[in-house]
Amino acid sequence: MEFRLLGPVSLAAVAALCLTLSACDDGDGAADGDRATAASGSPAGPSPSESPAGTPAEGDCTLGRMTVTLEETGGALPAVVLKATNRSGEVCTVHGAPFVGDTTAGTDLRTTGSPPRSVIRIAPGRSAYAAIALATGQGAQDHRTKTVNITLATEDGKGTRGHAAVRSPGPVGLALNAESSVTYWHTTAAAAQR
Repeated sequence: MEFRLLGPVSLAAVAALCLTLSACDDGDGAADGDRATAASGSPAGPSPSESPAGTPAEGDCTLGRMTVTLEETGGALPAVVLKATNRSGEVCTVHGAPFVGDTTAGTDLRTTGSPPRSVIRIAPGRSAYAAIALATGQGAQDHRTKTVNITLATEDGKGTRGHAAVRSPGPVGLALNAESSVTYWHTTAAAAQR
Protein backbone atom coordinates (compact mmCIF):
# COMPACT_ATOMS: atom_id res chain seq x y z
CA MET A 1 0.00 0.00 0.00
CA GLU A 2 1.34 3.40 -0.93
CA PHE A 3 0.64 6.63 0.98
CA ARG A 4 1.13 10.14 -0.38
CA LEU A 5 1.38 13.28 1.67
CA LEU A 6 -1.25 15.87 0.90
CA GLY A 7 -0.32 19.42 0.06
CA PRO A 8 -1.48 22.30 2.29
CA VAL A 9 -4.55 23.03 0.15
CA SER A 10 -5.64 19.37 0.01
CA LEU A 11 -5.04 18.90 3.73
CA ALA A 12 -7.10 22.02 4.51
CA ALA A 13 -9.93 20.77 2.29
CA VAL A 14 -9.95 17.37 4.03
CA ALA A 15 -9.94 19.02 7.46
CA ALA A 16 -12.83 21.31 6.48
CA LEU A 17 -14.80 18.34 5.13
CA CYS A 18 -14.23 16.36 8.34
CA LEU A 19 -15.37 19.26 10.51
CA THR A 20 -18.44 19.80 8.36
CA LEU A 21 -19.41 16.14 8.48
CA SER A 22 -18.86 15.81 12.23
CA ALA A 23 -21.01 18.89 12.89
CA CYS A 24 -23.86 17.51 10.80
CA ASP A 25 -24.45 14.17 12.48
CA ASP A 26 -22.81 12.33 15.32
CA GLY A 27 -24.12 8.97 14.19
CA ASP A 28 -27.23 8.94 16.34
CA GLY A 29 -29.35 11.05 14.01
CA ALA A 30 -29.01 14.30 15.96
CA ALA A 31 -26.86 17.21 14.91
CA ASP A 32 -24.26 18.27 17.44
CA GLY A 33 -25.24 21.49 19.16
CA ASP A 34 -28.94 20.93 18.47
CA ARG A 35 -31.44 20.00 21.12
CA ALA A 36 -32.35 16.36 21.26
CA THR A 37 -35.78 15.49 20.00
CA ALA A 38 -37.52 14.79 23.28
CA ALA A 39 -40.79 14.28 25.07
CA SER A 40 -42.86 17.24 26.09
CA GLY A 41 -43.37 17.63 29.81
CA SER A 42 -47.14 17.95 29.37
CA PRO A 43 -49.60 16.86 26.71
CA ALA A 44 -50.54 20.45 25.84
CA GLY A 45 -47.00 21.81 25.61
CA PRO A 46 -44.80 21.79 22.53
CA SER A 47 -41.88 19.40 22.32
CA PRO A 48 -38.39 20.93 22.40
CA SER A 49 -38.10 20.37 18.65
CA GLU A 50 -41.18 22.55 18.10
CA SER A 51 -40.21 25.48 20.31
CA PRO A 52 -37.10 27.59 20.69
CA ALA A 53 -34.53 26.31 23.15
CA GLY A 54 -34.70 27.63 26.65
CA THR A 55 -31.80 29.39 28.26
CA PRO A 56 -30.65 27.93 31.57
CA ALA A 57 -30.93 30.41 34.42
CA GLU A 58 -28.09 31.17 36.81
CA GLY A 59 -27.67 28.09 39.01
CA ASP A 60 -29.44 25.67 36.65
CA CYS A 61 -27.75 22.36 35.95
CA THR A 62 -26.36 22.06 32.43
CA LEU A 63 -25.02 19.02 30.63
CA GLY A 64 -21.56 20.55 30.88
CA ARG A 65 -21.81 20.31 34.68
CA MET A 66 -23.37 16.82 34.78
CA THR A 67 -22.47 13.20 34.21
CA VAL A 68 -25.56 11.38 32.93
CA THR A 69 -25.83 7.57 33.03
CA LEU A 70 -28.45 4.82 32.84
CA GLU A 71 -28.46 2.15 35.54
CA GLU A 72 -30.35 -1.11 35.84
CA THR A 73 -32.80 -1.20 38.73
CA GLY A 74 -32.68 -4.90 39.60
CA GLY A 75 -36.39 -4.66 40.42
CA ALA A 76 -39.40 -6.58 39.15
CA LEU A 77 -40.64 -3.72 36.95
CA PRO A 78 -39.08 -3.29 33.53
CA ALA A 79 -37.31 0.04 34.12
CA VAL A 80 -33.92 1.72 34.19
CA VAL A 81 -32.87 4.73 36.24
CA LEU A 82 -31.45 7.85 34.64
CA LYS A 83 -28.86 9.31 37.01
CA ALA A 84 -27.57 12.88 36.63
CA THR A 85 -24.58 13.63 38.86
CA ASN A 86 -23.39 17.17 39.52
CA ARG A 87 -19.65 17.17 38.79
CA SER A 88 -19.27 20.94 39.18
CA GLY A 89 -18.15 22.64 42.36
CA GLU A 90 -21.49 24.43 42.85
CA VAL A 91 -25.06 23.50 43.72
CA CYS A 92 -27.29 23.43 40.63
CA THR A 93 -31.00 22.91 39.94
CA VAL A 94 -32.84 20.48 37.63
CA HIS A 95 -36.39 21.29 36.55
CA GLY A 96 -39.37 19.09 35.75
CA ALA A 97 -38.44 15.97 33.84
CA PRO A 98 -35.59 15.19 31.48
CA PHE A 99 -36.43 15.06 27.80
CA VAL A 100 -35.60 11.56 26.49
CA GLY A 101 -35.28 10.94 22.74
CA ASP A 102 -35.51 7.36 21.45
CA THR A 103 -32.83 7.30 18.75
CA THR A 104 -34.04 4.07 17.13
CA ALA A 105 -37.70 5.02 16.67
CA GLY A 106 -37.01 8.72 16.21
CA THR A 107 -39.69 9.54 18.78
CA ASP A 108 -39.85 11.03 22.24
CA LEU A 109 -40.76 9.38 25.51
CA ARG A 110 -43.75 10.88 27.28
CA THR A 111 -43.52 12.14 30.87
CA THR A 112 -45.55 10.39 33.56
CA GLY A 113 -46.06 10.72 37.29
CA SER A 114 -46.42 13.72 39.52
CA PRO A 115 -43.98 16.60 39.47
CA PRO A 116 -41.90 16.98 42.63
CA ARG A 117 -43.28 19.30 45.30
CA SER A 118 -40.11 21.37 45.30
CA VAL A 119 -37.20 22.25 43.07
CA ILE A 120 -34.49 19.58 42.92
CA ARG A 121 -31.18 21.16 43.92
CA ILE A 122 -28.11 18.96 43.49
CA ALA A 123 -25.02 19.52 45.62
CA PRO A 124 -21.59 18.84 44.10
CA GLY A 125 -21.03 15.10 43.80
CA ARG A 126 -24.72 14.33 44.42
CA SER A 127 -27.33 13.11 41.91
CA ALA A 128 -30.93 13.46 40.70
CA TYR A 129 -32.85 10.47 39.36
CA ALA A 130 -35.64 9.77 36.87
CA ALA A 131 -37.02 6.35 35.92
CA ILE A 132 -37.60 5.20 32.36
CA ALA A 133 -40.40 2.63 32.04
CA LEU A 134 -39.41 -0.01 29.49
CA ALA A 135 -41.47 -2.29 27.24
CA THR A 136 -41.73 -5.96 28.14
CA GLY A 137 -40.08 -6.89 24.85
CA GLN A 138 -43.06 -9.01 23.80
CA GLY A 139 -45.17 -6.60 21.72
CA ALA A 140 -45.19 -6.17 17.96
CA GLN A 141 -44.23 -2.49 18.32
CA ASP A 142 -41.40 -3.13 20.80
CA HIS A 143 -37.87 -2.40 19.66
CA ARG A 144 -34.43 -2.06 21.19
CA THR A 145 -32.21 0.98 21.30
CA LYS A 146 -28.70 1.19 22.66
CA THR A 147 -28.63 4.99 23.01
CA VAL A 148 -31.09 7.65 24.16
CA ASN A 149 -30.60 11.40 23.88
CA ILE A 150 -31.05 13.32 27.13
CA THR A 151 -31.87 17.04 27.22
CA LEU A 152 -32.37 19.00 30.44
CA ALA A 153 -35.38 21.25 30.93
CA THR A 154 -35.37 24.92 31.87
CA GLU A 155 -37.69 26.34 34.52
CA ASP A 156 -40.25 27.22 31.84
CA GLY A 157 -40.26 23.63 30.52
CA LYS A 158 -38.26 24.14 27.35
CA GLY A 159 -35.36 21.91 26.42
CA THR A 160 -31.89 23.39 26.67
CA ARG A 161 -29.51 23.39 23.72
CA GLY A 162 -27.46 20.26 23.28
CA HIS A 163 -28.03 16.71 24.40
CA ALA A 164 -26.13 13.86 25.99
CA ALA A 165 -26.16 10.57 24.11
CA VAL A 166 -26.45 8.02 26.92
CA ARG A 167 -25.79 4.32 26.31
CA SER A 168 -27.90 1.47 27.62
CA PRO A 169 -26.50 -0.22 30.76
CA GLY A 170 -26.71 -3.64 29.07
CA PRO A 171 -25.39 -4.92 25.74
CA VAL A 172 -28.81 -5.70 24.21
CA GLY A 173 -30.17 -2.17 24.60
CA LEU A 174 -33.37 -0.82 26.11
CA ALA A 175 -36.74 -2.34 25.16
CA LEU A 176 -38.95 0.60 24.21
CA ASN A 177 -42.34 1.17 22.59
CA ALA A 178 -44.99 3.91 22.34
CA GLU A 179 -45.97 3.32 25.99
CA SER A 180 -42.43 3.86 27.33
CA SER A 181 -42.16 6.91 29.56
CA VAL A 182 -39.89 8.93 31.84
CA THR A 183 -40.66 10.30 35.31
CA TYR A 184 -39.90 13.69 36.76
CA TRP A 185 -36.58 14.20 38.55
CA HIS A 186 -36.35 12.94 42.15
CA THR A 187 -33.70 13.05 44.87
CA THR A 188 -33.42 9.24 45.16
CA ALA A 189 -33.59 6.33 42.73
CA ALA A 190 -36.29 4.69 44.88
CA ALA A 191 -38.53 7.79 44.69
CA ALA A 192 -38.15 7.92 40.91
CA GLN A 193 -39.34 4.31 40.61
CA ARG A 194 -42.57 4.74 42.64
